[in-house]
Amino acid sequence: MSINKNKKKFLLGSLAMLIACTSGAVAADSLEEAIKGVKVGGFIRYRINSIRFSNLDFEDGKNATGNGGVGDAGKGAVHNFRTNVDFTSPAVGGVSANLGLMYSASNTTNKGGYPGSGLGTGYDGRFGVSTFFFDVALPQTNTHILAGKMRIDSPFHDTTDDRVTGALVTSTDIQGVNLFAGAFDTYSVAMGEFEDTLQGSNSITKSYYTLGASADIQGFNAKAVYANVTDLYNTLAFLSAGYSHPMFHAQVQYGMSSLGTTMLESFGVDPNTIHAKTHSLLTLEVGTKVSLVDAKVGYIMSMGDGYQVSLDSQGEYSMSGQIWNDGGSITGISYNPLDGGVNPFNKQKLSVVHGAVGLNFLNNDALRVSLDYVNGKKEDTTINETISFQEITPMVTYNYTKNLSMYVYYAMLTAKKDPAVATTKYADSQQNKLRTQVIYKF
Repeated sequence: MSINKNKKKFLLGSLAMLIACTSGAVAADSLEEAIKGVKVGGFIRYRINSIRFSNLDFEDGKNATGNGGVGDAGKGAVHNFRTNVDFTSPAVGGVSANLGLMYSASNTTNKGGYPGSGLGTGYDGRFGVSTFFFDVALPQTNTHILAGKMRIDSPFHDTTDDRVTGALVTSTDIQGVNLFAGAFDTYSVAMGEFEDTLQGSNSITKSYYTLGASADIQGFNAKAVYANVTDLYNTLAFLSAGYSHPMFHAQVQYGMSSLGTTMLESFGVDPNTIHAKTHSLLTLEVGTKVSLVDAKVGYIMSMGDGYQVSLDSQGEYSMSGQIWNDGGSITGISYNPLDGGVNPFNKQKLSVVHGAVGLNFLNNDALRVSLDYVNGKKEDTTINETISFQEITPMVTYNYTKNLSMYVYYAMLTAKKDPAVATTKYADSQQNKLRTQVIYKF
């Protein structure tokens, strides 16, 4: 496969820039020697998403196709091509540098005319720097200071996409325990999520502070994380505890937040009308694996004024299913108060029962056939409205090698609103999503 000349020049230039960034600390005898010491990791991923909406907005006969959430209804199915490549220089004097490059292209399969961009075979997508940071290892310790633009491993984020700009300190000097603290001036979540909001440029330019600890000792695990995001979260906290065994696991998670109002006011909301300020979410899950069969059951419930306890739509909270709480579904459920389909200003209650069962085949359980089930209710007590929903999702996952894997699922989500919207054309809403993914990690 040939590479666009501009992109090829950019890739080579970026690698040269990485080497140049460390040239003050790395005394390589030659450019070739420096390149040989650079570690390369990442993935190549292909997805196709196809979504069918029936009775959208609970209106009979309002049907559409899409490739994402409700806001993408009418845009058709989509191909997505994604590549992440991370270069890490050798550590010299305890200092190394990381440069991450990302290419992402998404093009619909049934939109556009002739000529057009229907299948994305021409110039498309975005290509640029995804991470750029230095890693300083303190002498005689397992403590590191990271500074720059980096992905963040936090229960409030999607660790594949979400990034921060600032400084992060991590320590594993205590065996089995990980400590961290960070201060950032900008963060982003799920590429493109805020493209149409007042924040712009897919970034939130607010000060963001966090600290936390996690431990994993002889099967027992625990985590505690605190965060503060200026003008959005006065307090954001996550607590979890669990036990994991080859045949059994149990997990409890608790998240709580105190919402600020300044950022929400920037969306045109009168602060005197904001009723929901204190949010919390509790999740319980137990599971087992015996021979070829694995299964889990769980319960999710909110307390306080609502359940906005994350910076990503789902974060690290345990669940089953694929689409019921991704922020763009017909349920309007997300753990992120800034998601487009979410109303964080009203008092809401969430109650969900979920479970999954899987059959595992081949060596090392390389082939898994599973079925997820979700049944829940979202109550908006401010406007006295209830949405009941159910998701059923069969899925097949195949790990062809340790590097190459693929899956396909078909998620079927139905929702009912009570009382029915004020129209004679009311009907229960449906959202069906087919996704196929192939990913190669290196």
